[in-house]
This record gives sequence, structure tokens and C-alpha cells, in this order.
Amino acid sequence: MNFEPEFTLKSSLLVVQDKVQYRRKKILELREQGFSNIAISDELGYCLSTVEKDIHQLRLGVKN
Repeated sequence: MNFEPEFTLKSSLLVVQDKVQYRRKKILELREQGFSNIAISDELGYCLSTVEKDIHQLRLGVKN
């Protein structure tokens, strides 16, 4: 029996949301440790603009 998971739009969005929440959590942790945006970008391997966007969203209190 061959089992292949069924991906739906809802399950795909949940995976994306989990990744975004994980990334923002890591960014927040590094900010609290005093890392600059550039250092966070280098440490986590994300574009500087992504880090800056996430920090902005965190300041606004946006969940997604």
C-alpha cells in the first residue's frame, strides 16, 4: 500500500504559518540578545528585508 499525504490549501497554509512563527520567534530571541538586524540576517540566513519586515510586524503585534 502506497501512502502519499494529501496536501490541501489549508494544510499548506498551516505549514507556512508555522515557519513564519518559528522565524519570528528566532528573530525576537536574537533581538533580545542585542543582535543587530544585519547580524540576525547573517545568523539565520534570511534576507535583511525579511528580518526588518518581521521586526516591524512583531512591533505591530501581527500574528501572520
